[in-house]
Amino acid sequence: MDKYNNHSLLPYHTFGMDVKAAVFIEYDSVNELKQVLQRENLSEGQWLHIGGGSNLLFTGDYAGVILHSAI
Repeated sequence: MDKYNNHSLLPYHTFGMDVKAAVFIEYDSVNELKQVLQRENLSEGQWLHIGGGSNLLFTGDYAGVILHSAI
């Protein structure tokens, strides 16, 4: 599991806009996802779960938490 602040989303969508996520968490197993959900207080903030990102269009920086599946 990797956690980054102010992380570029350019590699995670297909529209070529270099926007950033305030917090970016990438996990590569179900157990890691469970750990993230236990540790992070996602119910109190804005968050988005993404996969490959080919259907996402970010037009500006994302102020919340991005959860990225690398499974």
